[in-house]
Amino acid sequence: MLIITLFIVGMIFFAAELFVPGGLLGGLGGLCLLLSSLITGIEFGATAGLIALVASLLAMGFVFFLEIKLLPNTRFGRRFFLSKAITEISSSQGEKLPSLIGETASALTTLSPSGYVRIQGKRYEAVSQSGFISPGTSLLVVDTTPFQVTVKAMKAGDAS
Repeated sequence: MLIITLFIVGMIFFAAELFVPGGLLGGLGGLCLLLSSLITGIEFGATAGLIALVASLLAMGFVFFLEIKLLPNTRFGRRFFLSKAITEISSSQGEKLPSLIGETASALTTLSPSGYVRIQGKRYEAVSQSGFISPGTSLLVVDTTPFQVTVKAMKAGDAS
């Protein structure tokens, strides 16, 4: 009875791994299946234990096949799988940011080292190249990524 219980619990844990990612349930499921095979081998001989191990592996493969190939095509499964690719970038400015290099900016918030700046009348997330910058400080845009701009405090001689 313990062997069958461990096998069933192991399969449930293995199947639940799809819904609760992280590896813990899948690992526990595999451990239960291995323990079930080990107990089978101790009680009924090495051949029976090997057969139980192979049956466990085949059952795990079958459950994996069901989860990956069949579940996404069911009404229930469509809730768990992406059906469209994300083609947009997370920055609303996108490809416009590189053109801001060399522009002047004004710190809207404290940059310690990140905060918000105003460039050409628009608000952007920025990171300070040199640490803490107080609100209202005049800045120069020195670099950009798709997500933010990098600024430094203006010095005499810096020009846009």
